[in-house]
Amino acid sequence: MSPSQAAPTSRSTSGLFPAMLSRVLAAFLMIGVAIVLIELTPSLLFLIVASVLVAGCFWEMSRLLKACGLKIYAVAGLAAALFPWLWTLAPQWRAEGMAAALLIILAWSLADPGDVSRTFSSASANAVTAIYLGLPFALLSDSQRRGENYEVWLVLVAVWASDIAALLIGKTIGKRRITPRLSPNKSLEGYLAALAAAALTGLGFALFYPEGRSQVLLVAEGLAIGFFGILGDLIESAVKRGAKIKDSSGLIPGHGGLMDRFDSMLFAIPAFYLLHRLVE
Repeated sequence: MSPSQAAPTSRSTSGLFPAMLSRVLAAFLMIGVAIVLIELTPSLLFLIVASVLVAGCFWEMSRLLKACGLKIYAVAGLAAALFPWLWTLAPQWRAEGMAAALLIILAWSLADPGDVSRTFSSASANAVTAIYLGLPFALLSDSQRRGENYEVWLVLVAVWASDIAALLIGKTIGKRRITPRLSPNKSLEGYLAALAAAALTGLGFALFYPEGRSQVLLVAEGLAIGFFGILGDLIESAVKRGAKIKDSSGLIPGHGGLMDRFDSMLFAIPAFYLLHRLVE
């Protein structure tokens, strides 16, 4: 989900509340779906849903990368969709499975090179995309299978809180545009609001988190989610800007595509799990 903090030329709140209402309603719908998937869905069905979402995101990324002049390999999408299964059902083969996927993708680029001047660029884009999309959903699927649902909720709620705070603050007082080449409508004020909301989410989770996790650590994890969520949003913005495409797709009316909803999470999830595992 992208922190859509526009930086207006005035402090007018025109258009703020309809945008906020739309974003909040979408958030409530996503929360409802997330509750069913995380709390009530068997791990096998969760894996199926994760693979479907990965496949949908890969299709949208393919559209963007093709517009950038790169060739897309179906085998990379298959590898990305299988990562959640590998991570969850065969944890002892994680490193070997990911290495095999990368080698297959690179070999595939030689079998179907297309424009040879872009062969390595295309192969690199496919390999990175497979990990970029497959790994976050693999981590979520593994947590859900292990019953560590509070990890999943911390990431999801922190990203959602960041998104809403960035929109509200960015539209009302946002002025300083600090990423004009990547995302010209984002403001420093919106970014700071996103970080603050994520940190407060971490602090809020400290009241319910299992014993052994300090409040300071949870705030740090919240900040990491907020910071890397912003980077995830900017990465997708850069790809869309290079492709000269506004939304990753029109799958979600008024909100773009799956990548437009998951872009922040794709960076925030691995960052959280890395920090979480390093200090546990």
